[in-house]
Amino acid sequence: MAVTAPVANDTFELWPAVFSPAQIHRYLNQALIETTGKAFDTVEDTTLHGDSRITRFDIPSGISIIHRIEYRKSVLNTVVHACDALFDGVAAPTGWTNALDSEIYKVGPSSNRFTLAATVSLGDYMSYTFTFKDLSGYTRLECWARSNTAQDAADYVLDLYDGTTVRETVSLPALTADTWTWVSVAFTIAATDHLRAITSVRFRIVTGTAATVLWLDDIRAVAYDDADWKTLSMSNWQVDKNARDLVLVNGGESIIGDSLIKIVGGDKPAMISTAETAAGDADVTEVSDDFVVARATHLALMSASGGAATDPDDRKSLAAYWGNRADKAYRGLPFLVGRLCE
Repeated sequence: MAVTAPVANDTFELWPAVFSPAQIHRYLNQALIETTGKAFDTVEDTTLHGDSRITRFDIPSGISIIHRIEYRKSVLNTVVHACDALFDGVAAPTGWTNALDSEIYKVGPSSNRFTLAATVSLGDYMSYTFTFKDLSGYTRLECWARSNTAQDAADYVLDLYDGTTVRETVSLPALTADTWTWVSVAFTIAATDHLRAITSVRFRIVTGTAATVLWLDDIRAVAYDDADWKTLSMSNWQVDKNARDLVLVNGGESIIGDSLIKIVGGDKPAMISTAETAAGDADVTEVSDDFVVARATHLALMSASGGAATDPDDRKSLAAYWGNRADKAYRGLPFLVGRLCE
């Protein structure tokens, strides 16, 4: 192959004819496929939340096996607004109606229901004021949110005010119609000294859909990392693989109560893309490097080995060495046991 007018500092790789990049790519992925169902990329997910009543949850994507279920028994927190009183810090803007809802709620006796007519203006808000709260020791804002129509992420926000100065803006995530969504958003500034004297919380429309009804409940500031997690007995949960649901049984929903749920499990190891191999960037895997390198080397050498006349480099013996090394690495993989989700 001729190289015409190379650019200064260009880098080239020379591959033996018997070991092309495409072949090596296949052998790397064959090694990863060999671990499928036996080794998993460890995953922790905290997007689910109990409420003492729900017994069935959609298992989040990216989880192929569940090792254990934990629930947040306690966490350092403070109530910003329990939502059992109205957002009445300012007069309701045109098209807004605020009421307590004792039928659709998550925590306590009621939630706050906001009915927005088609006449509302973007940027309008309702607020709840209180004697100042020091939120400087907390790292996230958590609450429940719901809408009767689907909403995109950041259509609505919660603003934390110190007097007339906004100190933090928390965007609500995407909302599915007629479904409560657990909201847990980190404060944007790691050092939270700016939250020492919060005096109000505002619920504001940014780009949301007018002519809709929204609910908020149990708005809290939490020190997310200062939590006590307990493990739920495997007798209190199971997996419905057909529906891909986590199912709480034998009173598991009562044990978890109104707590954050942590799924500890794993995902299938990701394959290496052709583009990564071609670019020489296939340098990270979700399985032990020792195993992947050893098995791919074993497969590559086996493909190019033969008898004494056709194997002057003794690749067959080298293949046996790398095969034994791969087998040893395979036995040392940290296999994750649990309940499969698919």
